[in-house]
Amino acid sequence: MIESLVKKDEQEFYDNNILMIPIRPFGSIFRDQVIDPFAFFQLFSVFLWMMDDNRVFSLIILVMLVGSAYAISVQRIKTLVGYRSMTLAPHQTHVFKEGQWIVKSSYELLPGDIVAIQPGYQHKKSVFDMMSDA
Repeated sequence: MIESLVKKDEQEFYDNNILMIPIRPFGSIFRDQVIDPFAFFQLFSVFLWMMDDNRVFSLIILVMLVGSAYAISVQRIKTLVGYRSMTLAPHQTHVFKEGQWIVKSSYELLPGDIVAIQPGYQHKKSVFDMMSDA
């Protein structure tokens, strides 16, 4: 009975073995990019140039700054989506528990579990693995 409580506490403490990569909304990433110290300094400089009668030059720079921040934000989202797609799907593994081998999902593994690695097992390749093989 005590062992079952300890196992339940372990499962609650460590939770499932799932790698979740959060993807923030575009607006949040774009805002962070715009208020970055370097970008903020550039925006401040553009507003100073506007007050000094350099409106055309400063508007061109402003459009370039906003376009650059937009492109970087989109690239960050694409990168995070790529990272998320690289996570392995759960699969059944053989785990040695309490003197016997049991079948468990890879999401349910805990620290200290003894896992049997089957010879010749290969995980499914992701798009990024295939791109690196080329």
